[in-house]
Amino acid sequence: MKRIYCTAIICFALLFFSVSVYAADVLYEARNVTSLSRGVTYEEIRTITSAGMRDIHILRVNITDPYISVSPVESANEHGLRETVSTLLQDSNAIAGVNADFFGMARMHSAGFGPVIREGVLRSVSRATNIEGNDFATFFITDYDNPFISFIRTDIRFFNNGTENIRIQSINKVTDMVFPVIIDRNAMDTTATLDSQFPGLLKIVVSGDQITYISQLGETVTVPEDGYVLVIQEDSAAHFRQFFSVGQRAVLQITPQGVDFDRINTAIGGGGLILRDGEPFTMGEVPGANSRHPRTAIGINREGTELIMVVVDGRSHSIGATQTEMAWIMRRYGTHNAMHFDGGGSSTMVVRDQDENYNVVNTLSDGSQRRVISALGVFANAPVGQADRLMVEFEHDTIWLGSSVGLSVIGMDAFGRRVNLEDVSITFDETAGSLYAGRFTPSRAGAVSVTAQHGELSASANLSINAMAELVVNPQEIRLDVGESQNLSFIGIDIGGFRHAIESGISYEVFPPDLGTAYGGVFTAARAGSGYLRCRSSHVFAYVPIYIGDMTSYGDSYRVTLPDMPRFRDPLRSEPGALTDPAVVIQGEQVYSRRAPIEYSARQNGRYAILRMTAANGGLMRTDASQWQRFTRDLEGMDVECIVIEIDINPRSFSEQREFQLFHEVLASYQERGIQVFVVSKQGLETTTRIQDGVRYINLGARWRGAETANENYRVFRVFTSGDTFTYTLTAS
Repeated sequence: MKRIYCTAIICFALLFFSVSVYAADVLYEARNVTSLSRGVTYEEIRTITSAGMRDIHILRVNITDPYISVSPVESANEHGLRETVSTLLQDSNAIAGVNADFFGMARMHSAGFGPVIREGVLRSVSRATNIEGNDFATFFITDYDNPFISFIRTDIRFFNNGTENIRIQSINKVTDMVFPVIIDRNAMDTTATLDSQFPGLLKIVVSGDQITYISQLGETVTVPEDGYVLVIQEDSAAHFRQFFSVGQRAVLQITPQGVDFDRINTAIGGGGLILRDGEPFTMGEVPGANSRHPRTAIGINREGTELIMVVVDGRSHSIGATQTEMAWIMRRYGTHNAMHFDGGGSSTMVVRDQDENYNVVNTLSDGSQRRVISALGVFANAPVGQADRLMVEFEHDTIWLGSSVGLSVIGMDAFGRRVNLEDVSITFDETAGSLYAGRFTPSRAGAVSVTAQHGELSASANLSINAMAELVVNPQEIRLDVGESQNLSFIGIDIGGFRHAIESGISYEVFPPDLGTAYGGVFTAARAGSGYLRCRSSHVFAYVPIYIGDMTSYGDSYRVTLPDMPRFRDPLRSEPGALTDPAVVIQGEQVYSRRAPIEYSARQNGRYAILRMTAANGGLMRTDASQWQRFTRDLEGMDVECIVIEIDINPRSFSEQREFQLFHEVLASYQERGIQVFVVSKQGLETTTRIQDGVRYINLGARWRGAETANENYRVFRVFTSGDTFTYTLTAS
């Protein structure tokens, strides 16, 4: 079952064009848009560029909606503790979000470089940020929901009895404690966690604008609700202790330059600028600006009504982005002003699904989530309302005839929260099967649509029911010693050639019965000898020979003869000679070690689209990336009923499997429209046929193994028109 992140899939678009993104032209784009809540969407965008694949993830947030907000999120467990983005968002009950500010990575406790303002309250700020220039920008939202990006500097001063005796480094930002820091109740109730990290700290307790207590070195104190604690490291304590006395008047001044904190509802720090007023603009810290890396960024649309959070995957199958490319990406997807958040291994986007699971939707360059200091979360703050839409969902999209599948009906309000439903009616073609206790059992192969109705709301789900033509067991032979076990896996092939893994519902019989036992996908040998295992799924049998112990002394007499079992035969494959006048003929290479060069071409011949493509270097991108733009554009411009693509490398063996996935999605979309697709490759010595979503991937083995050795697997592909059907043959000549 495909995970649906909340309320509904809005659209899926396949786009092909050439858009210049600095050094990488966008040749192809696939976009999938999912609604997470009223006013919040997630977009997954996969692109093919002239420099390679680039995956982009976007959260769009309508900040004019009174029930939608964004807010900085930090650890709910301990002040300054680095956590994964998933943990930060889950602990705060956000519906989505991205990693945010830059931070020091030397310790598990750290601090972001920029200010943090949440719900109008200043949570932390540092005097050191931007003290020497505009390095780190900050994203702000005012009390009146106006977003903007700016560089600020903040002056922090502390006076006791009218004299500034000490220079304060920050409010609630704890890194290495070299410089004095102010701690208030927004960070912690007591200094216990701070004392566990830094022994010997001196604390000056201020309550009601007066120094009320001076601690011993290392003594844990309570942070007053109406004040704060000035914390000084042990090495400086003796020097500064002389300036403070209980009863002295204390004044703390926080003066930001460039913004009025009293008018700010939300603030979170980041890096340098990307766009200013719709134009590329570089100012501030941009790590590796001229190299491609994973990037996280936030932008604001021209009207100031929408926030656009972007993660670009990198250091993986996805190439990442430079500073210049990020500017074009942010502008392309609707931002007018934009800035960087922390990138690289920190770049993470997380989305909550309808089951309230928090899922990382991008590809993490480190392979797992990095612990970060902060995230920017998206929140739906409305109370749970009445059902706004229904979701009908099968446990699996495809099942075998003879099995059953769970069916659920979920009510969702406008903000993606579950709503209890009563009086739900479910309708479907009763000749297709039966529904009992939330499980649907089909009675025939084919497709069935189930519709749920709740008042004026309705929703449907489709289920594909396949009749199994062949059961494939791996391994195809079991050889063990007594007491050993073998794991088994199963694939079913339906009458259309679709292959699906089978994870349950297999029954077993061992012949002879005392040879061993089979249960739950595991065979265990009980005694020496030979026999076979019979596996059954959906009324289809498969047999696996079993050999236990050393069989060499038996000669060939130990060989097991298996009963006949059903085999799949492609319904589109005809017998040689049954048809004449082929529309397309493709031969394998003459010698497998020498591959004739192919140049891209596309033409229409009546009902056929005939294309020639090259992936000689391991894929279309590696060989000639422009083919992506050309073949998608050419196919859309043809009115055909059958597509035949000749290609030198089997697409299923592309070096980058994600490129094959995109290639297949394009072709499968035509197959879904009733256009038959054949992809004929000429790689190696084996002739094979693989059917996926109706697309036939046929590889032709070469004629000669060497100078004088013929290849018995050599075949010639021919496709024929037979009424409204397109069939093919594979012959030796």
